Amino acid sequence: MSATSALALTVFAIAMTAEDARADDECGQPTSVTYCNGAAYNDITYQSGTNLVLNNAAMVVIGDINVGSGILGAKPATITTTSYLSLGGALNVISMNTDASLQITEGSSDGSSIIAGPLTATTTGRGNAIANIQGGTISVTDFYNAVTALAQGSGDAIVNISGNASIEAEISKTAILANNTGSGAANISMTAGNVAGIVEARGIDGSIDISGGEITGGIIAASDGGDFSISLTGGTLTYLYDVFEDDDFDEVIALDVGGNGSVPHSSIHIDGATVRSSTNVFIGIFSDATTVSGSTNKIVIDNTSGETYLETAVLVDVDRAGTATIEFNGGALYYTTTNSQINAALSAFADEEDASVTIKGGTISAVGIPSQRPLMIGAQAVSFGGSMATVSMSGGEVIVTGAKAYGLMTQDFETFNGFGDSTLSMTGGTLRVTAAGPDVTGELIVDSSAIYIPSKNTPGLNNKISVSGGTITATNANGILAYVNDDTTTTIDLTSGNLTVDYKGVHEGYGVAISGPTMPDKSSASGVTEVARFICTVWGVSLSGFPPRLCRHHHRRQ
Repeated sequence: MSATSALALTVFAIAMTAEDARADDECGQPTSVTYCNGAAYNDITYQSGTNLVLNNAAMVVIGDINVGSGILGAKPATITTTSYLSLGGALNVISMNTDASLQITEGSSDGSSIIAGPLTATTTGRGNAIANIQGGTISVTDFYNAVTALAQGSGDAIVNISGNASIEAEISKTAILANNTGSGAANISMTAGNVAGIVEARGIDGSIDISGGEITGGIIAASDGGDFSISLTGGTLTYLYDVFEDDDFDEVIALDVGGNGSVPHSSIHIDGATVRSSTNVFIGIFSDATTVSGSTNKIVIDNTSGETYLETAVLVDVDRAGTATIEFNGGALYYTTTNSQINAALSAFADEEDASVTIKGGTISAVGIPSQRPLMIGAQAVSFGGSMATVSMSGGEVIVTGAKAYGLMTQDFETFNGFGDSTLSMTGGTLRVTAAGPDVTGELIVDSSAIYIPSKNTPGLNNKISVSGGTITATNANGILAYVNDDTTTTIDLTSGNLTVDYKGVHEGYGVAISGPTMPDKSSASGVTEVARFICTVWGVSLSGFPPRLCRHHHRRQ
């Protein structure tokens, strides 16, 4: 439970002390539906369950409104706002084994109504905690979440935002929280409206579904070992806060996966949404769950429901069991960074199981600012536990510019001896890499490459690079570079496509550069026209589809 949620419950508990043993019942004796028609109230309290309806466009409530009890909650507890002018305190509903719900609408026809206190729906048993915000302005200036649904038993915590709702938490970073500390789910849905702050869901299972509206802040889900998903199929998200402060990155969307002994499935899907941010910002899944084999962690970027536009990098980082997968099927991603560290637009890391990145369409741009400092990568997959790392590109465009620049790569730069096998394939699309750092004019060739495998220390690997289509342009960089050792088998299979290397440094760039054992012959693929068919041999490998002046062997002593 977050500190703000605990504080909200404490406030509500104080309201229900022994001094208030009798119900205040300011709006008359409670029935299944109780109407408040007056113009002014200090506080409104109903300890028995009821649907309390606020029904006066001139209504001003100075204090809190409380309905229900966590002990006596045999009836549903609901607050419904049909018309009001100003609600200055907290709105709290609580129930044990039935639902506790907030039904919030615009309080006045001219939009002048406001709710200044936090809204909290709580269940302690089988009931669902529900906050339906269908309109109105909620602006909380104290140290509270604006809207909280808290389920402590077997029910679900649910927040729905729609209509012209405007929600703001001025001091607390979290505007919306669906928190399930029991065995149920935590679900948030937003179809319209505006939220200023973080949208957050916590529980074993759950979901955050955004199909419209605007969020200025961020989105985070925390899974305790179950199935959790974040989906953006519309609307606009603008970065304001780092939503996941447990790492060295800044995240605008994060899914944090924990828990023990389960098989969680975690996913982020973006299709038709806009995510705007500053430099150095990520969308990521971070898993350190102690799981059994079979758990999955996947981010999918599509462009079928509308224009997808992202100003972020995408990262899946699995510290223990589970696969790490990224699928980029369309849309536009523009990642800029000022960090001097390693920076990848798409990166999948798996500690024990497979890691993969697939690019089928769209535009991916990774640019370092200034270009002479950051090391930039287009797409990278790494398996640290001896499993497979795969990067494949069949369409779209990948553009990379940095001090050192790498287009598609597997494994990592570390002197690590536990990487798994790698496969890099390109069957279509455009790959453009530009290394703009000071090293390009030095005496030694830099590693910058359009396609790259840096396996220097891991023995017994089977790596494969295949190109059967597409266009590769490497400026101040190599076309294809693979570092291997004497215990590694690497196959480079080039059958068709177009490769251009434009090296402006004092030394030469290479179309294909390898170091290591002899590789098996590969004949040219059928269907390659004579006009495009250029064959040369590098360490016994027949390469087709590339001008012979670009086919070179580079051997660096290890």
